[in-house]
Amino acid sequence: MLVVLCALAAPGSAYACSHDDSNYYETFVDTSCLQPLSNTTLDALGGLRLATNGTPLTTTWDTDADFNTGVSYQSQLFPPLGVSTLHTTGAGAAATLTLPSTPLPLSPDAADPVLGPTASTVGDGDNVDDPTVVKVGATYYMWYTGYPEDGRAPAIFLATSADGVTWVRGNSGNPVLQGTAAAFDADGVYGADVVYDPTDVIAPYKMWYSGRHGAFGGIGYASSLDGLTWTQYGGSTPLPVLDHGVPGSADSFSAADPSVLKDGSTWKMWYTGDDSNKKRIAYATSVDGMTWAKGGKVIAPEDAGVNANIQFGAFAPTVWKTAGGFSMLLTGRKLVGGGVFQTKIMGTTSTDGLVWLGRARH
Repeated sequence: MLVVLCALAAPGSAYACSHDDSNYYETFVDTSCLQPLSNTTLDALGGLRLATNGTPLTTTWDTDADFNTGVSYQSQLFPPLGVSTLHTTGAGAAATLTLPSTPLPLSPDAADPVLGPTASTVGDGDNVDDPTVVKVGATYYMWYTGYPEDGRAPAIFLATSADGVTWVRGNSGNPVLQGTAAAFDADGVYGADVVYDPTDVIAPYKMWYSGRHGAFGGIGYASSLDGLTWTQYGGSTPLPVLDHGVPGSADSFSAADPSVLKDGSTWKMWYTGDDSNKKRIAYATSVDGMTWAKGGKVIAPEDAGVNANIQFGAFAPTVWKTAGGFSMLLTGRKLVGGGVFQTKIMGTTSTDGLVWLGRARH
């Protein structure tokens, strides 16, 4: 039983232990007024909480009348409180609970949207990022992610340069790779990594890229003779070569941002695994670049002794071979207070690509 003393009238002359019933108090200013305090507590809002003097009893409702009008207990009706978000269908004990009807439309109108942004004149007018660069002969080739101003899906574009500073857009400014309706990349392609293999005379350019469809994402593969025209794995409806994982795994929602290299006869990939809570660096291997075996996470916020700068995520790796093994640049994210997050570029090294020194250092 809870008794709350409220300020129902302006207090006049009164004292902490006044017995004047014309005065009311929002809080008890002197707990000695409550003596004895056996089975009695004062709550945070100034209310008086008393213990019950018997065994609590419960009464259940099992008919539509109970649900709609309330439950009677000891000849007293206890009606429903507040606004109900459920309705009943049927009568008596066989009645069932249903959602209430709503006048609001629950499906998009055929004319939806009725007003949208002006169509973009170029596909990368809003933003460009995630570059991957190779040098072939005297020419630098850059593939990057471009975002249009009208909110459409991202796509992958090409630019070339003779010095790495001044760039010219290729393919007349049009994408060289974009998402395919109903495929794993229907909502856009982004974050590509391209490897140039001059020993492959048929398809020396090999691209691994991120694709997304709804809430889930995977990594696709495409090959090219000239870096401009690409053939995607899966054909007209592209398939991921490395998809998001099973529930509970480090990449259960998305696998993205691949960084790929060939080590001897083995292709190795480090990528961003996202479980919708935090991001981690994961690892996979392949003999042909298309069929991959996952090796699990290699850098994660929950690792023992991990750098504080990745306590809220490690993602977007770039890995290259060194004389002693491998080096990696990655992005780390941490909470610095007041709901503000900070991101930093981190660096780390490894002898085998699995165990990384210091789990990323600043």
